[in-house]
Amino acid sequence: MTRHRFYDGLHALCLLLVAGFAAPQRWLALVLVGYLLLGLLLLLGLGRPLHSDPWGWRDRLFPLLGLTTLTLQTVWLLMPIGARAGSLPLLGLWTLFVATACLRLVRLLSLERRVTLPMIRGAAAGYLLLGLTGALLMNLLEWERPGSFALLANGQVLPRPLPLDGNAWAGDLGRIGYFAFVCLTTVGFGDITPLTPPARMLSVGLAMVGPLYLAVVMGVLIGRFSAGPGEGLG
Repeated sequence: MTRHRFYDGLHALCLLLVAGFAAPQRWLALVLVGYLLLGLLLLLGLGRPLHSDPWGWRDRLFPLLGLTTLTLQTVWLLMPIGARAGSLPLLGLWTLFVATACLRLVRLLSLERRVTLPMIRGAAAGYLLLGLTGALLMNLLEWERPGSFALLANGQVLPRPLPLDGNAWAGDLGRIGYFAFVCLTTVGFGDITPLTPPARMLSVGLAMVGPLYLAVVMGVLIGRFSAGPGEGLG
């Protein structure tokens, strides 16, 4: 898979997953399957060495980490809804996998000699990837610890009717996905709040990595624009 095809494919898939947050709840399974496709695409596009040197331990670790994460998520998806407990290992693996993928994506972008439209799409896909991962992690956390997030109105926590499995946010990936991007962009509308310490730390973590990613990618883009004549947007 060439770099530009990978950038375009990653950008398109991320946009489809973001759009999936607005889909009816009966389509939730398709969105979760889309995450598996996203992980597979990351493996195909970033699982090879990023330079001409022989395979190093980082290049060997990333495919192993990705395969382990996707296998565990597949097992989690195949479980009955009422039995989806013990998702904290999956949460940790997805965090590590995407953090490593984002680092490798930035490294791949830095190898480009000039700024192109596919490169810009790849950079935008990395930002969307952070928000999508935050949505999945928050959803897994809510499955594991119901009540981690709550709706607010005038500063008061709103009661929500509980479904049969006792989880008020069960399957509400769209609302949690919205909150993940609110955290990532540091907008902070205040209509949803994290209540538990893990949920708060996850929200703070997203608020930190969003501006950091933009700063790093902007540095890469500016570096390519200032590289000299003929190295600009192509």
